[in-house]
Amino acid sequence: MLAVCIGASLRHSILAEARQRFPCEACGFLLGAGPGRVAEVLHMANEATDPEQHYLIDPERYLRIESEASGRGLQVIGVWHSHPIAAAVPSATDVAQAWPDWHYLIVGYPTGDVPELRAWWSATDGFQEEVLHT
Repeated sequence: MLAVCIGASLRHSILAEARQRFPCEACGFLLGAGPGRVAEVLHMANEATDPEQHYLIDPERYLRIESEASGRGLQVIGVWHSHPIAAAVPSATDVAQAWPDWHYLIVGYPTGDVPELRAWWSATDGFQEEVLHT
C-alpha cells in the first residue's frame, strides 16, 4: 500500500485550519523534497464561488508557490482540503480535477465534530488510499 509521511505538528496545522474555516472548505498545498514525505504545509485562500461545497486555489498563486518552493529545494507534492459535512474521501469533483501523481490529504467530518484525516494518491486509474505515517 502507498504511504505518505507527515509530522504531527503539520497534521495539527491542517486540522486547526479546517476547523477555523468551517463551514467552508479549507485548502492548501503540501510541500516536500519528493513524493511521500511532507516537509511543509501551506494554507491558501479558497477562491471558489461556492466555498461551502468546493475549493479553488488561484492558479497564479500556485505558480508563485512552486517557484518559491523550488528555490528552497522543495516542490509541491500535493494538496489538502476539507469536506466540512462529508467523509474524507475524494468527491466526484476531486476525481475530475485531480492532478496525477499528487498526494491529496482530505479532512472529513463524517460523524459531526470529530474530524478524520485520510491520504490519497492520484494515480492514472483513479485515487488510491495511502497510509498516513508520522
